[in-house]
Amino acid sequence: MNLQGLNFNFAENIAKTIQNLLKLRQFPQDRRGVIFGSAHALLPDTLLVQLLVGDLPAERAIRFTGFMKEKLNRSSQHKDHTSGYQSADFSDDPTRDHKMYPGAITTPSGIILSCSGAPWQCDELINAIAGVNAKLMDEAHAYEVAKISKNEWFDLYLNKFGW
Repeated sequence: MNLQGLNFNFAENIAKTIQNLLKLRQFPQDRRGVIFGSAHALLPDTLLVQLLVGDLPAERAIRFTGFMKEKLNRSSQHKDHTSGYQSADFSDDPTRDHKMYPGAITTPSGIILSCSGAPWQCDELINAIAGVNAKLMDEAHAYEVAKISKNEWFDLYLNKFGW
């Protein structure tokens, strides 16, 4: 298992990304924090990293932690997927207590990055920026994820702030 990049300062990188997102008028100003987690696809219940970054009320932090873990577990069940968008389900299935949103990325080494708290497109973007900066994926992999999910936030953010 390649854990290169996990000594990277995820909290600092994600905080900077959130600060930059808040500068964009399209970003909801009430979304000032996220829950970020990372696990290997073979051991999705063993978190390698779990962080609360930014300002997130306790009630939302608890709810978003559940979403972050659900995205990790779901991504681990779809080894051929690179984006959580590929297994997302936006339907109102009465057998589930919530929708299954995108917001996770599987890196080439099998490390899954998952984020919850921002709009799902921004959760995915936060993962991509952290993954590229931690050298867990290259920019081409991140853009592949954006293409799969049709995530317009990548260009909006990266054209202004870069990686």
